Amino acid sequence: MRLFPISVVLLLAWGALAVGGSPSWAGAPVAVIAVTTGILGFLQRREGASTVRAQRKLPHRSVIFALCLLLAAIGVQLVPLPASIIAKVSPSRDVAEFERLLATTDHRDPELVPTVAAGVPRPLSIAPSRTWWGLGFATAFALYLIGASYGLS
Repeated sequence: MRLFPISVVLLLAWGALAVGGSPSWAGAPVAVIAVTTGILGFLQRREGASTVRAQRKLPHRSVIFALCLLLAAIGVQLVPLPASIIAKVSPSRDVAEFERLLATTDHRDPELVPTVAAGVPRPLSIAPSRTWWGLGFATAFALYLIGASYGLS
C-alpha cells in the first residue's frame, strides 16, 4: 500500500473538516500532514524513478524560488529592527496602536498590552507570535507543494 496517495486524501479531508477550527487543534495537524505528504512525495518519486538523473531533477524551479522569496518576506518581519528603520519603513506603526487594536479583536483587555519604550528594537510584525505561526504554515505548505509535485510528476 502506498502512503503518498493516502496522505494526500487525508490532508484534503482533514483540511476540509477543520475549516473554522482553532489553530491549535485544527491547524497544527494540517501542517504536520502537509509536511508528511511532502516528504512522502519525495520518497514516492525516488521509488518510481528509473535513472539517477531523474531522481535529482526538481520540477518547477521558478515556483520553488518564489516560495523561498515568500518565506524570506515573512521571516524578515520577525527580525527586530531599530526604531529609526521602522519609522522609515512603516511610519504609521507607532501612530496607530496596533497591539491594542489586536488585543481588542482577540477579546483581551487592551489596557494590559505592554507599551514599548521608544528606541527599543522590535519587529515589523504587530503580532510576532502569529507571524511565527504563519511562517510555520507557509513552510509546511511549501514543502507539501514541492513534494506533491515531485511525487505526482
